[in-house]
Amino acid sequence: MKPEDIVKNFEFKSWKREMKKSFPFIVNIRPMDSWERDLEDYDSVFFFEADISLEKHKEIYPHWTIWA
Repeated sequence: MKPEDIVKNFEFKSWKREMKKSFPFIVNIRPMDSWERDLEDYDSVFFFEADISLEKHKEIYPHWTIWA
């Protein structure tokens, strides 16, 4: 399995769509670079990285303080 296969997977696409709908400040979700090691260590668990737009986050939650 390759990262491209994960990204093309129907379950991943539907999960990604739901995550972006629930959290509109998420711009992109992709498998982590360590996905091969994760597959060796865990049978059915993948870890993903999410790109977050701080501008969108500030629009949605103007009263929150972002520590970066």
